[in-house]
Amino acid sequence: MARLTLKSFIGKEEIGSILNLFTEQSRSSYFVEDVNGKILFGTKTDNNISDYPIIADDEQIGWVKGDEKAIFVADLLNHLLKKELE
Repeated sequence: MARLTLKSFIGKEEIGSILNLFTEQSRSSYFVEDVNGKILFGTKTDNNISDYPIIADDEQIGWVKGDEKAIFVADLLNHLLKKELE
């Protein structure tokens, strides 16, 4: 089985839709970046003060960085990644 990357996961239509909906509804400021620092979703701003790891198969594959609501996005992505890898 090919290894799942954060870029390919975030690129899935349903994941992108969930992230867009959360951003619109919560008025949250956050972005998702891979372990190399490449931004995969959102826009980096000065409001991005907290960072939360994204884990797949016990390996960190990226971060959600943003305001205090960013933890919800990180938790959701970690949950969905876990289900994807089952």
